[in-house]
Amino acid sequence: MNSYVIEWSGPYDDDEISDVDESKGLYLITGFQKFKRTHAIQYCGITERNFKKRFNDVEHKKEFVTRERKYWLGKILSNTTVLRNDLELVEGLIIYFWQPELNVLKKSTPPNPTVIINRWYDKDGNLRRRIMYEAQRLHDVIFWDGESWHLSDSLKVYQ
Repeated sequence: MNSYVIEWSGPYDDDEISDVDESKGLYLITGFQKFKRTHAIQYCGITERNFKKRFNDVEHKKEFVTRERKYWLGKILSNTTVLRNDLELVEGLIIYFWQPELNVLKKSTPPNPTVIINRWYDKDGNLRRRIMYEAQRLHDVIFWDGESWHLSDSLKVYQ
C-alpha cells in the first residue's frame, strides 16, 4: 500500500498563479462553471513542468471555470524523488473519490490501495487554521483499501 502526505498551498488567482515558479506537483481548480450554481473542486491535475507554464497552455480545463476561479498547488512530501507514477496515483485517488466534473479520465477506474494525508497552507507557507475554502472540503485523510473508503477530517492543529 502506498501512503503520501500532500502539502496544499493557496488559494491563488489567475494573476498570482502566473508568478509561481514551482514544478512537479498536483493542482486543484475550484470555482463555478458557466450557468452552474455549484462552487466546487472542478478539476484535479498533475504536472511535471512549471505550474506557470502548465496554466498558460492554450487548451486547459481551467477555461470552463468562469467565476471565482482559484488554484491550489500540492506538493508530495517524500524522502525520495517523486516520480510521475506517484503523481498519477494520487491524482487518480482524488479523481475517483471526488469525481470533479471537468475530469474525464480516472473517474471510473479504482486506484490501487492508497492513503493520502492532506495538509493545507496559505501562499506564505503558514498552516491554515480558520478560514475554510472549497478545496479544503477534501478530507484530511483519504484511505482507499481497494474496496472501501476510510475518511477523517479530524487532523486539527494544536500548539
